[in-house]
Amino acid sequence: MNPQRIPKLFIGPWIGEFGVELLRWQSIARTLAKSRPWSEIIVATHPDRFFLYEDFATKFVPYIPNTIHTVGFTCAGHRDGSIHERHINEAEGDVWLNPQLEADTEKHYYPISGCSSTYRNFSENLPKPRVAYDVLIHARATGKASQQFKNWSNIHFNAVVEALPRHWRIASTGAVTGAHKIKGTDDLRGIPLKELAAHCRAAKMMIGPSSGTIHYATHCGAPVVTWIGADDRYNYFPVWNPWDVPVCCLSGWQPKPEIVVHKILEMRKILDTRQQPIEFLVIGTICSGYRTFIEWLADCMPQTRITVWNTCESDGMTAYPEDRDALPSRHCVPKILHRHALSPCLTEFNPHGRHAGRILSFQGIALHHLARQPEPIAAKRIVVLVRDLANTAASLKRDEVALRGQSFLHPNFRHLLQEAREYLLEASGKTQMLGKLASKTVFVSYNRWHTDMAYRRQILAGLGIRTSAGISQLGAAPTDLPPERVSNNARWQQFADDRRFWNLICDPSVHELEMAFHGKAMADYARIIR
Repeated sequence: MNPQRIPKLFIGPWIGEFGVELLRWQSIARTLAKSRPWSEIIVATHPDRFFLYEDFATKFVPYIPNTIHTVGFTCAGHRDGSIHERHINEAEGDVWLNPQLEADTEKHYYPISGCSSTYRNFSENLPKPRVAYDVLIHARATGKASQQFKNWSNIHFNAVVEALPRHWRIASTGAVTGAHKIKGTDDLRGIPLKELAAHCRAAKMMIGPSSGTIHYATHCGAPVVTWIGADDRYNYFPVWNPWDVPVCCLSGWQPKPEIVVHKILEMRKILDTRQQPIEFLVIGTICSGYRTFIEWLADCMPQTRITVWNTCESDGMTAYPEDRDALPSRHCVPKILHRHALSPCLTEFNPHGRHAGRILSFQGIALHHLARQPEPIAAKRIVVLVRDLANTAASLKRDEVALRGQSFLHPNFRHLLQEAREYLLEASGKTQMLGKLASKTVFVSYNRWHTDMAYRRQILAGLGIRTSAGISQLGAAPTDLPPERVSNNARWQQFADDRRFWNLICDPSVHELEMAFHGKAMADYARIIR
């Protein structure tokens, strides 16, 4: 071996699935290519995929496998362990990055790709296409590797296209032999990856069952609406969504067309409003009444077109209760986006307002997460809404079907106790978890807001809201409220004979804080505790 010789790097041949190549192979190859000087970097892959490596490869070796039935890192169905010998000499110090290890290859490359990947936005610096599409569709239609179960009927795709707004521009993408051309769409199938990257950058979103084409869209900066097997959701976690594009990921390979249409329209609203300023970030304990509070807040701002992002969460900031369907991302999105539900992710107020702004809502998150998240930092004001523990616990037991048969010793109620303690400690100044965010944070007692008009005026003043509208929304004396409104502060009474309820409520570290924070608004059951 000549110590002064600069070694060569040979990568491949990669003959596995396109999606795996995107997420875990080309990104590892890029990291190795940039790790030291090489005299030559040779990449062997299918010629259609050379574009993935153009930023660092100095030479390409076209390689077309003799079968399409190759899967994952195992490249099941085909192997070639000799092609590198024609281009490099390992005895002279040349390096071969080999995807076809004899051992269980996934155990090697999955963890490596999770922490040692270098990604490239494939759409950067590409010229804009002539047409910017509202939706790109990948209507997967292939039986390779016996994966027909991933296909979605073109009848379903036709139904989706017919249900979308008529003025939207829609195109079909993918391989000509591996994807349907959907009726009413332009045909972009078979175009080179470079051209597809430009379309992904210009398009509003890509939709279709999870596939290499869907992953390629995210790696070009395009948001996606996709559906996938439950065990494969991790492929859309932040580490494999390097540009943090909004993703809606439904669980299961055969969603109903009306669900897909709903998610497309919801994603469009998210995309159309995500650049709007964040007027308020509202945090509430679970069952705190924060939805009613937000409606009131929006009513008091009639000149602002408000879009409320409902119950958001992001990576590291989880809304309670935990949701197995939620997909973490670096920037927040409504967690219901990933559920098979027609419930709205966003709510709109004041459609004729002259200005536009957002209110983001979070339910039951830990305050110490806020200081490192982009949305709280960007928000003009933060509101932390706290309701007394007794009525909150009573509402939680009433509203959560799974808890109706459980006692107040259930972990969910203990979590509620911890959450209330954390919020009250911060409100009283005994902790400083908010750091610099404290200067723009207002703590609000739901109990007082619910019945006290003077307190509502005080809140508006603290938030810098001046309004001549919605005077009737500012509050009323308790005797003037309808019975169902007053009962919000008296729900604890239905559990007054439950000893375990009082074991939860009478926590001394919380009760004294509550008395100081809510004051006379919780006087009724406070007398019983004393």
